[in-house]
Amino acid sequence: MTDTLTNLGEIELAAVIPGAVAALAIALPDLQARLDALLAFSPGAIDLHANLALAEKIIIDIKAAIALNIVPPSISAQIAIVLGLVAALKAQLAAIAAFKALLTARAFVYAYSGTTAGYGPKITAELAAGFPGTGNALDQATILTIGATAQASVTAMAGVFVGI
Repeated sequence: MTDTLTNLGEIELAAVIPGAVAALAIALPDLQARLDALLAFSPGAIDLHANLALAEKIIIDIKAAIALNIVPPSISAQIAIVLGLVAALKAQLAAIAAFKALLTARAFVYAYSGTTAGYGPKITAELAAGFPGTGNALDQATILTIGATAQASVTAMAGVFVGI
């Protein structure tokens, strides 16, 4: 097998990981809809006659529950549960938004296939003058190398990352 380094160009990460974009397209609207539904909660209008009848029924039900040693949840417990759900959904939305922002970032992408020992010299030669279009080998860069030798891992990576 020959050592091959392929410059895939400067592209948005979403183009390299299309499955992530599809997952976000499904997850984001669902989470947003659930959050909107929770935030839309508001108590109904006050009808004193209906509320009095309801209160009498609640008292009867509470007395029956007390007789059976059932402790009803308080409204503050219910509010705490709703607030917990809202906080969890907001955290999920924040994580999705951060990941979505990452996918719009542009990066130089290279695909390498060959021996482990061959990677260093190939990438060194490729970047000796800097990234394409920059012409400056002294530019500060952050580089992430993801590699695999097990065929199952290589196959899985090829299913996620386009162009490798």
